[in-house]
Amino acid sequence: MAADPALEGEPHRLGRGHFRAAFLLKRRPGIGVQDLARLTGLSKQGASRVLKDLIEAGYAETVANDEDARRRPTRLTDAGAAFEARVAERMRGHLSLAFRDGGLDAVLGARRILAAVAGPRAARRVGGAA
Repeated sequence: MAADPALEGEPHRLGRGHFRAAFLLKRRPGIGVQDLARLTGLSKQGASRVLKDLIEAGYAETVANDEDARRRPTRLTDAGAAFEARVAERMRGHLSLAFRDGGLDAVLGARRILAAVAGPRAARRVGGAA
């Protein structure tokens, strides 16, 4: 998986699940354990552990919910946003190398496949059929 080499050298022994959680928290600040579990396919227990690890690493924080004390919305800290950005940039680099090794025909083919999976709007942007 592309995330594994991109996580090398990161402190706190964080893995793919932690990066996915940080990725989602960047795009959906305030999600909680249940939403994270649903979006990632982790169990609620697994999602809770991942969030706990991110909080202990200083990459995420929970905020009080005045409407429902049982909900613990979580958001990335500045350090968490930097973690997500570092790993995402390394992943882009690994993917770029893989595409370069695959040749130009492979790049266009991969883009068309990914766009088709993403849906008709993405396929039109790439110029492939959906």
